[in-house]
Amino acid sequence: MTVPCRVHRTGLSRAPRRRFGAPRSILPLLAWACSTLLARPAAAEPATHELRRETPATVESASSRGELALITGLALGGVAFGAGAHLVSGQDDLAVKRAGLYVAHAGLALAPLVAHGVVGEWGRGALFSILPALGAVSMVTLLAVSPMAPIKSTHGDHRFYPIPIIVSVVGGAAGVFDAALVEERTRASFGARVTGDSAAVTLGGVF
Repeated sequence: MTVPCRVHRTGLSRAPRRRFGAPRSILPLLAWACSTLLARPAAAEPATHELRRETPATVESASSRGELALITGLALGGVAFGAGAHLVSGQDDLAVKRAGLYVAHAGLALAPLVAHGVVGEWGRGALFSILPALGAVSMVTLLAVSPMAPIKSTHGDHRFYPIPIIVSVVGGAAGVFDAALVEERTRASFGARVTGDSAAVTLGGVF
């Protein structure tokens, strides 16, 4: 009676070991995989939030400088041109008309310089002021040669009267809108590479 019982107990005790021994060996691997997957989003989350905090401030700073240059240039050029046009069209006195032309051309010549200057680009502003300044000089020369050009034709000079105005308006507007692109130019990249006997220089961005 004792021997059959021992054989029966041995069979029951060995069966669970064969059935559950393999899954227990996989549990540490599953635990490691789950901890790795849960740890990755947690590590990446601070970097994502940091980018979200910095991006709006950077965009706002970039747009504010361009807007400042644009508003300053348009205000100076627009006010000067409007005041000059009012003097030219609203007065019959030839001296007043000439003064209005001088005011308009002076404002258009200074608009690119001041628009670039408020964002720290005085040299570039002086460069873009050359074209409207040439228009102003042309108008002064025309009025010196033909003082009656604004009101009537004298030997065909009245036909050339609008040309200095067009030159000043186009040159002033181009300079002001170039100043509005100041942030695009600050993103320009410069790189240099020297390998052995050769050298390479790379430039990128808006100049």
